[in-house]
Amino acid sequence: MKRLIILIVTFIAVTLISVGCSDLYDKDKRPTISMNPDSEYIKTFEDLSLGILFDFEFYLPEADQRWVNLWVEKYENGKKASEPFGQLTYDLSPQEESEDHLGFGMINPNSEDTSLFLYGPGVKSHSSITDTNINNETGKATSWGYALGDEEELKLNLGEPTILATYRKSKDGSISTVDLKDEESIENMISENEFVLLLKIEVTEEKNE
Repeated sequence: MKRLIILIVTFIAVTLISVGCSDLYDKDKRPTISMNPDSEYIKTFEDLSLGILFDFEFYLPEADQRWVNLWVEKYENGKKASEPFGQLTYDLSPQEESEDHLGFGMINPNSEDTSLFLYGPGVKSHSSITDTNINNETGKATSWGYALGDEEELKLNLGEPTILATYRKSKDGSISTVDLKDEESIENMISENEFVLLLKIEVTEEKNE
């Protein structure tokens, strides 16, 4: 009986170690993303006064088996638009891993000919904005920022949409502080502001038929 107990305990221990190692292995294969506020892209935008740019460093392991979806959700007076304000999807890189920039830019956000673009490794999406609600108005305050910390390297879970950045226009001249890691705070921001854009990313894995 004593020998049987030892065998059972040993089996459980080995199983737990194996599962633990497997979990660590899976986590090591998760994509990572971090903000890159000092990039040459942003410096160029600032030097030429082009508008607003969010730039990120993005690492994608197993890039030849994964899809990346980068998009902008639009909310007006608390209501979500039926279609993304902008969207970029790329997939199945010929390389086993990818490490490059991706991001979102708004050119001339305070004019009537505002345009936006999304970019990733080797791909880019560009569109003009005819909805003038994005443009700033007298008496209305605007704010934008990253959802990540300055030194934070965020690990992305496959199939889980993640907020990367936000742009918003208030209903009046005030802007409140928002915790973009808290769901309730995000919901309050959407309902309290006249216009909100959320930059999101989702990484999914190719399914073998």
